[in-house]
Amino acid sequence: SGPAQTHLPVATAVAAEPAAVAEPVSTAQLSRELDRELKARVDHWLQKGDDALAEMVKKEVKSISVHLDDVVAKAVEQQVRKQVKSYIQDSPEVNLVLKRHLYDVESQLNELVHKVLARIVEEDKYRMINAALLDSLDRKVEARLDKLQGRLDAVTSLERRQQATQLLLLGVGAVAVFGLVKSK
Repeated sequence: SGPAQTHLPVATAVAAEPAAVAEPVSTAQLSRELDRELKARVDHWLQKGDDALAEMVKKEVKSISVHLDDVVAKAVEQQVRKQVKSYIQDSPEVNLVLKRHLYDVESQLNELVHKVLARIVEEDKYRMINAALLDSLDRKVEARLDKLQGRLDAVTSLERRQQATQLLLLGVGAVAVFGLVKSK
């Protein structure tokens, strides 16, 4: 906004003019001329300073904007995750869709499991393995039952001996009582 060239002060300009042309300059006039010249120079330097300052501000804004972009992106991402999570957890529609999907997945899984098991059972090599497994289990169960039967027999035999001992003692006691009764 100020002039691009440098102006000479009024006092210098007046001194450079020939003496015949020079008119006396009043102090007020000289003060106005100096104010105008000073204002023009200040405006010129302010403009240069404003341009340099504006360039520095642009550089700072550019470097800060990269950092701010990251900060804003992270904040937005966190808020979006929070809001989506809240919506999914609190939304009856979303819960219904999830339940339906879970039911469909479980149904498909059950169907697949039954198909795989049926195929395994029908294959000969698995039939032999299954038969061997069942035979092994059957033998283990039989051995366990035999062992339990042996214990049961031992307990039953012991109970019978105890019963026989009790009967014998009752018989002996009855004979003794009968002998006492007969002797009186």
